[in-house]
Amino acid sequence: MTSLPPFPTRRVDDLGPKEGRSPAGPRDDVQRIIGTVWDFSALLVFDELNMIGHLADEPLTVDELAERCGAHSGALRRVLRTLEPYDLARLRWGERWALTAIGTFLHDDTGEAIRRYVRKRAEPHRWQEVPTWPEQVTEGRRVTPSSRRLRRGLGASASIRLSDLLDSVDDFGALFVAAQLGLADRLASTPMCIEELTTEYGADGKTLSWMLQRLISHGLFTRKGDLYATRPAGETLQQDRADSMRLAVLMNGQMLWWEMLRRLPDTVRLGAPTLPDGSSSTYAYLAAHPDILARFQAFMAARTYPVARWLAAEAAPGSTVVDVGGGHGTVLAEILQAQPTCRGVLLERPDVILAARDSLAGRGLLERCTLMAGDFFAEVPAGGDTYILGSVLHNWSDDHARRILKRVREAMMRTGGSRLWCIDALLPFNDEPHPGRSLDMRMLSLFGAGQERTRREYEALLADAGLTVRRQIRLPHALTMTEAVIAAR
Repeated sequence: MTSLPPFPTRRVDDLGPKEGRSPAGPRDDVQRIIGTVWDFSALLVFDELNMIGHLADEPLTVDELAERCGAHSGALRRVLRTLEPYDLARLRWGERWALTAIGTFLHDDTGEAIRRYVRKRAEPHRWQEVPTWPEQVTEGRRVTPSSRRLRRGLGASASIRLSDLLDSVDDFGALFVAAQLGLADRLASTPMCIEELTTEYGADGKTLSWMLQRLISHGLFTRKGDLYATRPAGETLQQDRADSMRLAVLMNGQMLWWEMLRRLPDTVRLGAPTLPDGSSSTYAYLAAHPDILARFQAFMAARTYPVARWLAAEAAPGSTVVDVGGGHGTVLAEILQAQPTCRGVLLERPDVILAARDSLAGRGLLERCTLMAGDFFAEVPAGGDTYILGSVLHNWSDDHARRILKRVREAMMRTGGSRLWCIDALLPFNDEPHPGRSLDMRMLSLFGAGQERTRREYEALLADAGLTVRRQIRLPHALTMTEAVIAAR
């Protein structure tokens, strides 16, 4: 065992109202477009389950609202939490939700046009067309955005937030086209005019101009005179970056992801996702579609890379790091490369271990890493100075998360002097916008029991498993590292 520092080198004693939020970076502009379209799916639930009408009658608890909507209360609570920054409904009188002025506006006849727009935008034939936009563009066909209606009767800030939400599907479609066509790479090397772009891609000029203008409004591209160029935020879409956001865009535009967005109302009614091809789970669907699975794994590696680099700098020299459910070993590889005296242990399912072995061998790290095929619900290996649960707990219900944490604690008890690093998004207590809210809709839509948690909820899980928080650090990608140790008796 390596002697770990008795005190953290950096500490966040109180993350405060903006807890878990990392400083804004260029990746956030792309993430915001992706996230807002998932918020749109929450708005679709709000309308389709007539939550507006029920809350207009009287303030209701989540359980009361769920009973009237015929929905699962836990799923409904998560939808309400996701929509908090849009100020459609708020908690009043203890645990009762009531419509705000904006929610009341949507309920009135004057807001019917907006509700009708939401329903029309989500019609299956119109919804499923968006992932086909790249093909339509390169075939020279015109793509027409949805009509944008004047939002009368709202204050300026509320109107902007609601307008962004209503435009989110078209904004994502434009982003998907840019990612598929590689526009960020093309315009980073050489600024081009619209005529040159339409010739190169065989595109309709008006369609491409409209899409670029939407992405300019989000800070991804710029136009100087007649020439379009890539801005720093747009450079995060470039293909060769280890932390490229391009893979996140392509994954969210993949048909299963996209279809599950539209199916969120059904998921909220049932409390579990219903996959379009009858698969038992999203993981089963991925296993049956190797090409999509490969894209998903590449996306997860790119998403993990900035966090892996941070953790590599924090790892103690000469220590043993155990990554529990560490996928292909992206985090361990960064730690082992940055810390030549460290050793690693990777615990994963047997089918994942084979791919992890190839990945680590390709980087010349296999001699310093022990690969263990197993089940973290059954047992976690002892002997680690640092244990890592990177984006693991958010995949599971509270009961399952406690089981995982208890197995880790047992391993730490057998070892002595160990610490645990948990990496997940922490939701703010207030109504502040946070990427974790839309991520929670993704987890609900695709994985059912998977969920994001507030800092208080997260710490309660750790306490239930006999662990106590030593520090919390904000990480890239709106994630937080929670370091825990065995609680004193």
